[in-house]
Amino acid sequence: MKQAATVIVENVNVPGYTARVDAAKYHAMREAILQVTPATPPGMTAKEMLACLAPVLPPHM
Repeated sequence: MKQAATVIVENVNVPGYTARVDAAKYHAMREAILQVTPATPPGMTAKEMLACLAPVLPPHM
């Protein structure tokens, strides 16, 4: 059985802590976040961002 590709991510709240996440899901989420976040201040809250992400993420996310 072939393992899915992974990406190592760091937790900015816990210096030195890393985790492996599915690469396809990571890249899909990254692209969606870049798509919904404004390019100019004041930006958006995490709650606002999460609400905007659902329509642009693939259905399996």
